[in-house]
Amino acid sequence: MTGRTSSSTFPTSVGAFDTTQNGSFDAFVTKLNPAGSSLLYSTFLGGSSFDEGFGIALDAGGDAYVTGHTSSLNFPTSVGAFDTSQNGSDDAFVTKLALAPAATLTLSPKAAANTVGTTHCVTATV
Repeated sequence: MTGRTSSSTFPTSVGAFDTTQNGSFDAFVTKLNPAGSSLLYSTFLGGSSFDEGFGIALDAGGDAYVTGHTSSLNFPTSVGAFDTSQNGSDDAFVTKLALAPAATLTLSPKAAANTVGTTHCVTATV
């Protein structure tokens, strides 16, 4: 889901694009579990002024495409973006966000070094 918030305590998740409120209103992007009872991903999205998310769609890989508008001169953009500067009092934006947390590897049992001949299990969490 997407929208706008003026709350500095809006819930964000580990691995979020941005965990702090930046302006009077920031857009947000939030993903809940299928039951709607747990936060899977949540981030602020915006610059130092007014930003609002209006629409959201997912691609086959689970990445989110968020549309909205911004009046922030410093709305976050990426290298190679179609347009990286504000061109009026309000600009539209389209942002792609990877909503899946980064994969992690866990070594069990935990060890500072893996001695030759010692059995360990490596678990990948994606």
